[in-house]
Amino acid sequence: MALEKDFELLDDYLSHRMSEQDRQAFEQKLEADPELNKEMQFQQSMVESIRQARAAELKTMLKNIPVSSIPAGQTTLLTKVISSVVVVGLVSTAVYYYFSDETNTSEQEALIISEQIEPSATPETETTPEPEDQPETAQEITLADNTKTAEKNVEKTKAVEPAGQQPALQLFVPDEEPGNDPVLQHEREQLAIISEAFVTSSIEVVTEAGSKKHNFHYLFRNGKLILFGSFEENLYEILEFIAKDKRTVFLYYKSSYYLLDTQKDTPTELVAIRDAKLIQKLRTNRVE
Repeated sequence: MALEKDFELLDDYLSHRMSEQDRQAFEQKLEADPELNKEMQFQQSMVESIRQARAAELKTMLKNIPVSSIPAGQTTLLTKVISSVVVVGLVSTAVYYYFSDETNTSEQEALIISEQIEPSATPETETTPEPEDQPETAQEITLADNTKTAEKNVEKTKAVEPAGQQPALQLFVPDEEPGNDPVLQHEREQLAIISEAFVTSSIEVVTEAGSKKHNFHYLFRNGKLILFGSFEENLYEILEFIAKDKRTVFLYYKSSYYLLDTQKDTPTELVAIRDAKLIQKLRTNRVE
């Protein structure tokens, strides 16, 4: 919407009171503001209509004046006076309609804003809850609170009832007893050997691609350890312990330890060590 300042500039533009620079700047603004351009066209058409009406009225007045009664020397003077009166009348009429139109526009905008504000009070009145519904809502809330309180009391009662009973004795039962598991017992026996042995790594290791049947297995052949599967050299390590006439070999692979039997000459599945003490001992020797 055009501002009051824009109407002032428009008046200066139509009255040719602008400098050439201001006139060019205002014409650029007219191109960028369609509403202001429309207002200018309206003002131009209004001024042109008034000018045409005044010109027609002036012609009628001139026709009604008897030319013979006017001296020849006064004809030119009379024409100039009449022209001046016509110009002043045109300008005055244009200014009057301009400001009258601006006032009417402001009043219409104020009326539209008032009409938009007034309906906003209506939804509040319509959505006001009726007083009759409130007791039912309060009753439902009270009933829900009572239900929750009763449920809490029942839970407390259930929690208190076992208090009078004697607690059951919790006996510690090892998950895996070495005496009952020959594998764990064999792993535990390696602790004595490791404690007296020295660590070395003289075994040659060969890795071969595993098959569907042997994808994580090992065997010893001609003093070499052969690993079947997807083993990477940087991810496995051989720990060899020698104590007197006893020799124990372990494989470290992906954070797990495996006990190897040097007598196995057929593919044997690799099984991770489960004995916690043996694992801790192997970790200590590996770090050292």
